[in-house]
Amino acid sequence: MQYPQSPSLDPATLALSKSTRWNHQKSALNQEQLAAIHRYAAKNGRYWKSRLIMAWSTGADEREIDAALLRQVRNDCGPLWLKRYVLPQEAA
Repeated sequence: MQYPQSPSLDPATLALSKSTRWNHQKSALNQEQLAAIHRYAAKNGRYWKSRLIMAWSTGADEREIDAALLRQVRNDCGPLWLKRYVLPQEAA
């Protein structure tokens, strides 16, 4: 049986696809989710991102006040998004 070949994408198209996905994920967060991220950062200090990723991977985030919102961010955007996310200056 012969399967149809998927169209090959040139590197520029792949880069655009990744960029579009990144922008969609960033804009997909609502104000409550962003506020939860900012509260977590304020509470956990300088290494808040690594602490949140560890909490996500071990399930310890369920004990946080904003557990549901933090899990939504994890499920919608993931750890890679978190690593790339930069807090606004006023929240830092």
